[in-house]
Amino acid sequence: MMNTMTRSIAAAAACVLATACGFEHTSGTATPTAPSGNVSGGGTPSSSQSYLGTWASQSLSALPSVSSCSNLQWHVTNQTTTTLKGDFSAVCPGNIVIKGSASGQLNGTIVPMLADGTATVANLPACTFSLAGTGTIENSDTLRIDYTGKTCLGPVSGSEVLRRKSNDPPAPAPTPAPTPAPTPAPPPEPPDPLFGCGGIQDKNDLVACIHSHIQPHDQYAAFEVTKRVAWALRGEGAGLLIKTAGDNIVPWQGYVFSAGRICYPDGHIFKVISDVGPGGLNGPSWQDNGFVDRSLYVPAIDPSR
Repeated sequence: MMNTMTRSIAAAAACVLATACGFEHTSGTATPTAPSGNVSGGGTPSSSQSYLGTWASQSLSALPSVSSCSNLQWHVTNQTTTTLKGDFSAVCPGNIVIKGSASGQLNGTIVPMLADGTATVANLPACTFSLAGTGTIENSDTLRIDYTGKTCLGPVSGSEVLRRKSNDPPAPAPTPAPTPAPTPAPPPEPPDPLFGCGGIQDKNDLVACIHSHIQPHDQYAAFEVTKRVAWALRGEGAGLLIKTAGDNIVPWQGYVFSAGRICYPDGHIFKVISDVGPGGLNGPSWQDNGFVDRSLYVPAIDPSR
């Protein structure tokens, strides 16, 4: 048991020293793990090189593989541009619990390191250990650790090589920004019931303009001109003339109207279509037709209704 405990302590402590320059980001604190980029012995890593990644030992000389210890956890508590400090724990063969702290000095490709702590196992007193090591950054994928130290059961020493893992899962690709939905086209403008004639001030020209778009040939088409003229002149009170009997009348919107005349609120009427009806001229006009009873006046109604 004591031999196993000593070897496990040394193995875990060696891993501590190795990973003193190989931490992973596990608790929200960004921590370098090992240099990446073109670094060789004697050179100085660039401060812009990435230290992120997972580094692990491949083998140990005269000591069991560090993989024999499980649940190795590192928690970096302090980092500067030149130093690293952190706490660690692990469970090794024989139910040996390893706990301690480690620190390293970042100095180009040479990384001096220290580790100390205790190992405990049921029914035996705790055993302390202390190790010192020198890490050498050999290249962007290799870090060698040479270490010596002592435990309560005697001295330990060895050398360990860390290599960058090639099977680390790739960082997830950034989620692409959603493609914005195209802006819907504005609804088409409703057709102008006045055909663009609404701004004409001269009454004869206004009637002629609207008439040219409809070109009436009977009382129904003539009324299409009449109701548009009334709508164009609604600002001055123009409306339609109720006519319930006789020729040239057209039912619309619950009324029966004169097909060719408009009316004002005072009963003043104007003929806007002359010679209304089938076979008639149905021509444009602006003729004063006198006055009628004001009760026959109906305000202009939107012709698009």
